[in-house]
Amino acid sequence: MRATRSHITLLLLLAGLPCAQAQDAWPVDSLLNTWPLHVHMQEQRTKPKVGTVPDTEQLYQQLKRETPALPVFADEEVDRTIALFATLRREHFRAVLTAAKEHLPMIERELARHGLPNELKYLPFALSAYNPQAAGNSGEAGLWMLTYPVALKQGLTVSATLDERRDPSKSTEAAMRWLQDLHGHYGDWPTALMAFTCGPANLTRARLRSGSDRDPRLLYPHFSPAHRSILPRLMAFTYLAMNAEQLDLAPLPIRITEPNDTVRFDSTLQINALTRVVGTRPSRFRAINPTFIGGVVPAGVPFLLPRSEAQRFPDLAFVVLEAQSTRPRQAATELRKEEEPIDKLPDGREATLYRITEGDCINCIAERFGVKAEDITAWNELSDAPLELGNTLIIYLPRAERLRYEGDTVNVATLPPEIPRNKVKDTPMEDPEFITYTVRSGDSLFLIAKKYPGVSADDLMRHNRIGADIRPGQKIKIPKR
Repeated sequence: MRATRSHITLLLLLAGLPCAQAQDAWPVDSLLNTWPLHVHMQEQRTKPKVGTVPDTEQLYQQLKRETPALPVFADEEVDRTIALFATLRREHFRAVLTAAKEHLPMIERELARHGLPNELKYLPFALSAYNPQAAGNSGEAGLWMLTYPVALKQGLTVSATLDERRDPSKSTEAAMRWLQDLHGHYGDWPTALMAFTCGPANLTRARLRSGSDRDPRLLYPHFSPAHRSILPRLMAFTYLAMNAEQLDLAPLPIRITEPNDTVRFDSTLQINALTRVVGTRPSRFRAINPTFIGGVVPAGVPFLLPRSEAQRFPDLAFVVLEAQSTRPRQAATELRKEEEPIDKLPDGREATLYRITEGDCINCIAERFGVKAEDITAWNELSDAPLELGNTLIIYLPRAERLRYEGDTVNVATLPPEIPRNKVKDTPMEDPEFITYTVRSGDSLFLIAKKYPGVSADDLMRHNRIGADIRPGQKIKIPKR
């Protein structure tokens, strides 16, 4: 019966009917946006092999026998995920196997060194697709999708410029300690892993909603929407990885990493200027330096460059400094005529123009401007087709941000203090040391802090006397810097 359900799922997928798992594969999608997998997938000229639906009749027995530490179960959601990634998205899963091949030896060594079960190596398959640059809607990040509070507790640095959760080695060490803590608290590995994937509070709520049930098959539907698909994906991806050879799911014939060397410089470097001068793509730089989440490399912090570019860097370092000292006024002086009126949204945000450059993607541009990727798509009526080099995009920003981007420092200086676009209106008395922010859907303290230079998620927790959990509509104080 279960193999039959998988075939029915494939028919639904081919017919274009909704499938929850087809819409919830963000770790894999984000992996394909990274260098060099993005380049490889763009270069494919032949239609990939579709593959066949595997017989999952023995799935539960095999996983129970070979991965006893995992919260093993099997249901239709697991079948759907297996059918999807063994057929229509098999190239995506091959990309995951390619990324896993780069990190698995290190992870297996750390598991053995800490005395943890070897099958815990499958966790990043479902959490991040083995993508160090992965990030979740609830603020998780890195191979192990650690939350901000867990990262701080385990000694990692998370700031506006650096996020050590994205360092494969450091985040793995932190994940080992967190897994040991959870196992010590719960007393068994399946429960500890459920708490690791969705958070202890989420697990407690799920138990209450399910009548204190401990069966993962009955528990996971009660997890929060952002975490609900992780356990089925873990079962499916573990099964696919264990049977990859039989299913003809070989890793892609490329290497995720490339020869590189460590470089250090005494001054702060802007990543856009650095990559432009040394002749590499920003996406390539971020793939080998995933911990740099802002637009700069802090002074004195070591970073990696591809070997050929690293050898040239000493001769180009001061050219980078000169390039970043004069900011191009691309939008105002090159892309828009002076006499053209500025288009505005009802909330007051003003239009600026951005020219697409090599290596750009919608998510990268959205992160740069602090807007949503879906907003950029709507503003520009974009399709699923790749961005075309040289085309321009409309981006709506608060006036002060637009002027700063366009390099109009004179007009910026004459503006009154900026009021955030989502500040609560008609507030009778405003604290002069804080501004008020209303939490929106999808926000996390880490993402909010990134919008305000000099403010960290830790600052927000301390000034508001709150934990990491926030809800839409909640008002929080942002310290002025």
